[in-house]
Amino acid sequence: MSASPKITTGGFSLATQALFDEVLDPATGELGFELFNGHNGCKEYFVRGVTFGSKAFEALDDESITEGDILLPGRSMPYGDTPTLVERIRHFLSNYVVFPNEETEIRTIYYILYSWLFDRPGLSVSPFIRLVGTYGVGKSNFVESVGSLLFRAFRGSGSSSLSTIFRTSGLISRGSMVLDEFDLTHNRDGDLDKLDLLREGYAVNGVIRRTGEPIKGIRRIERFPVGGPKLLAGRRGFPDSALESRCFKVILPVGADVSRISPLIDYTKLKQESHAIRCQLLAFRQDHFFRPLRIVPRLRVEPRLMQATYAVLSAVGDDVSIPAFESLAVEISEQMQEDRKASVEGQFLRATLAVWAREPGTGRKRILVKDVSGAVVEKFNNAQLLNASPRPLIPYGSKRACEIIRGLGFQTTKGMRGQLFSFDPAEHATLIEQFSASEPEHMSDAEVRQLLEGGK
Repeated sequence: MSASPKITTGGFSLATQALFDEVLDPATGELGFELFNGHNGCKEYFVRGVTFGSKAFEALDDESITEGDILLPGRSMPYGDTPTLVERIRHFLSNYVVFPNEETEIRTIYYILYSWLFDRPGLSVSPFIRLVGTYGVGKSNFVESVGSLLFRAFRGSGSSSLSTIFRTSGLISRGSMVLDEFDLTHNRDGDLDKLDLLREGYAVNGVIRRTGEPIKGIRRIERFPVGGPKLLAGRRGFPDSALESRCFKVILPVGADVSRISPLIDYTKLKQESHAIRCQLLAFRQDHFFRPLRIVPRLRVEPRLMQATYAVLSAVGDDVSIPAFESLAVEISEQMQEDRKASVEGQFLRATLAVWAREPGTGRKRILVKDVSGAVVEKFNNAQLLNASPRPLIPYGSKRACEIIRGLGFQTTKGMRGQLFSFDPAEHATLIEQFSASEPEHMSDAEVRQLLEGGK
C-alpha cells in the first residue's frame, strides 16, 4: 500500500469545522499544527504534521520562517475579549507608529483582526492597506510593527521578483503579504505583472497560474494562491484607479511629531512582543472563524467600496470599527468621483455634452468623434493661455479618440465625415452623473495633468 502523498502547507480548514494553523515554538524551533474543533472548542497539537484519510499534511519547514520572512504564531494563548485585545495591539503599535488621526489607528487595528479571519467562510474579497508617505515620516516603523501582527505574513519588498512573491505566498497557502518600497509604474519591466498579481490577489481565492517543469515529458499547470490581506508601502499611489479603490489608504504626513518614537527599532523586543500578540490573535481567529458574519448596513458609496468595506466589517465590525470604516468609504468614494471627473474620459464626456447641445434638436443625436476630440483640445488650450508658459496639447488621433469614446460604452461607426456615435443625455444620465459631467466649470489643474498624460 503506497504512502499518503504529503501536502506541505501553512494551514487549512475543513468543512467539518476543523481549523488547522501552523505554529512555531521560537525557543526550540519546533513546527506543528494546532487543531481547533469548531464544534466543541477543543484544541489539539500535532508535531510536524497530521493525516486525514488519504492526505498527509506536513508543516511548512523553510528558511523563510527561520529568517523571519514568514511570521507564524505560537500555540494559541488567552486574550480576554476583543476590546482587551484591541487595547493591547494599540499599546504595542504606540511604541512604533504615530498615526495621523484616531480613525486611522482604529482602522489599522481592526484590519489586523480582519487579516486573521479573511479566509473564513462567506468572504470572497480581501482589500489592502496602501501606506503612502515620503522618507522620514515613519513608513518603515509602520511596516515592521503592523506587518508583524498580520496573519501568516510574508515580508518582502518592491525589489522582490514577481516569482519570489507568488511562490512564497504559495508556500504559506494563503496568508498576508507585507511589501515595503512597493511603488509601481506602467512602464517599468516587471511592474505590470505585479499589478496583475494585485488585481488577482483581491479575491480571497485568487491564484497565479504558471506552467511547471516537465515531469516525464508532461508539463502541468501550477497554481499559487495570492489572495489575502496585503500591506503595501510606497511613496505614491498606484497607476490604476480601480486598484486604488481596493485599498484602505493610510497617508503619513510630513511634520508629524515622532519625538516619542525611537528612530532605532529594538528588533529583539519587537519580535518577542509581536509573537506573543500573534498567539492571542490565533485564539481570536479560532473563536470567530466559524461564527455567523455580521449584517452590515449598505452604504451610499461605490459598489466596489461597499464590497471592500463589507469584507472587513462583516468579520470584525463593532460599534468602534463601523463608524471608522464607513467614514473612510465615503471619503474614498468622493475622491473617486473627483478623479473620474478629472479623467480624460470625464472630459470627453463633458465635451460630448457640449457638442450635443450645439447640434439642433433634442433626443438622440449622431456625434462626430473628431468634434468631441476638438472640443477637448480647444478647452485645454484655452486654459493653458492663462498660464505664463502655455503648453499646447497635441490633438488626439482618431484611433485614440475612438478608444476613449468606446471606453465610455459607446459604439462607433464609420460615416462620410468620420467616426460617429449616438448620444442622448437622457439615455446616459447615469453615466453623466458618474463622471459629474453635467457640471460646467473651468478646466482644473488635475484635468490639465490628465490630458497631458492621457493624450499621448
